[in-house]
Amino acid sequence: MLHLRPLSKLLPAAALAALAAPVLALAMASGLTTGNWNAPTAAGDGSAQGVLIDSGGTVQFSFDATLVREAVVFGIDFGTIDGTLDNGSGQAWPLYTLSGDYTGDLLTDSGTYRAQLARQDSPSGPSVLIGRIGGQFQDSVSAATVGTFKGRWQANL
Repeated sequence: MLHLRPLSKLLPAAALAALAAPVLALAMASGLTTGNWNAPTAAGDGSAQGVLIDSGGTVQFSFDATLVREAVVFGIDFGTIDGTLDNGSGQAWPLYTLSGDYTGDLLTDSGTYRAQLARQDSPSGPSVLIGRIGGQFQDSVSAATVGTFKGRWQANL
């Protein structure tokens, strides 16, 4: 015959209190992103600077990323996008990063990008995936003008 004991008989009061404590819930946030897109050229890497705006219209992050051309095949530009996000706190940690890729059509001067968003809480801590970002850009690699991008993002903050 199996005898079951209540948890109060098996665990100390502190352990029971910890079990009853609410679990920390991460808030899911999402919204729009927009900014400047300066495509890479034969002369060097490009850049993207913009903001992530939540559904309430508040800027959650600004970011600065480097665009590196990896290859051009049949007029299609393939590259990477890597950068950091700033939540405006003025603190060095946590560190927020984005890393992904872009594909552009050199004939239409337009393309798409996508990246993962990550958070690192300390210099020796792991980088944890928290979300994603993606959208479209419009920029001419042959013109001396800076293009634009727009898209959507979603993250557990």
